[in-house]
Amino acid sequence: MAENFYGSICLSDIPKGIITTARNGKKYLNVVVNQRREVGQYGHTHYIKAYAKKGTVSADTNLYIGELKPSEFQEGQAPSRPTYPPAPPTAQDDDYPF
Repeated sequence: MAENFYGSICLSDIPKGIITTARNGKKYLNVVVNQRREVGQYGHTHYIKAYAKKGTVSADTNLYIGELKPSEFQEGQAPSRPTYPPAPPTAQDDDYPF
């Protein structure tokens, strides 16, 4: 059976220059999911990075956007979600396609 993973990504950390717009007008972000060398403090076993071809972003651009861990819920059940205080709206919020 395939293992399911649960996690989150930080939308504000996504470099705007690597979000692509398809011919249908929808916006996409290519990502890479890799296994961590060691399990993290909170049980994360994998991490997510935005994918960018070499030469399209500067070498110091941080492409890391989140972490994943094996999900602990049964199929058909939603995972428990952490609660965060709402962030105040900013002008950058208008750039998100959702």
